[in-house]
Amino acid sequence: MGFSLLNQVISIASDFQSLEWRLGGPNATLALDESDEFWFEHTAAELAPGHVLVFDNGRDRPSERYSRALELALDVPNGTAAKVWEFRPQPSIYAPIVGSARRLDNGNTVVSFGTRAGLLDASGPISAFETSSDGQVTRILRISGGELLNYRATPLRDIAGEVVVVPPAR
Repeated sequence: MGFSLLNQVISIASDFQSLEWRLGGPNATLALDESDEFWFEHTAAELAPGHVLVFDNGRDRPSERYSRALELALDVPNGTAAKVWEFRPQPSIYAPIVGSARRLDNGNTVVSFGTRAGLLDASGPISAFETSSDGQVTRILRISGGELLNYRATPLRDIAGEVVVVPPAR
């Protein structure tokens, strides 16, 4: 569960009686290197035991302004966490509010930067990227026009059970 105003992700025990760990923010139980800290995160998700994916908006980051998808490996017994993967498009996009990072079954990640240029000093554009584990962009969607926000990009396998038909090569 993420608390973006605290820059913190927490894990609640399955019995809902205690916290397993706190990542980032006040009273963190898992220490992060400064370059691995996240700011105003969204869509925190545990990918597998010991791996968490977040969209790091970067809002109020004391250094440069940028947003990114960030995967962290957690070492709970030793009280540490470290970056194992990140995606930042080039040039960087700064989306101080809204955005998402979702891992797909094929290992790729869909990352959405949802704030238009100028809103809260965002750089824009509103964009969604599908990127492979080695950082190669496989798809890009850019939204232009009068939109202020795109809350999240949620990948779907299908909408109504349709089947993709690939025509035979000629």
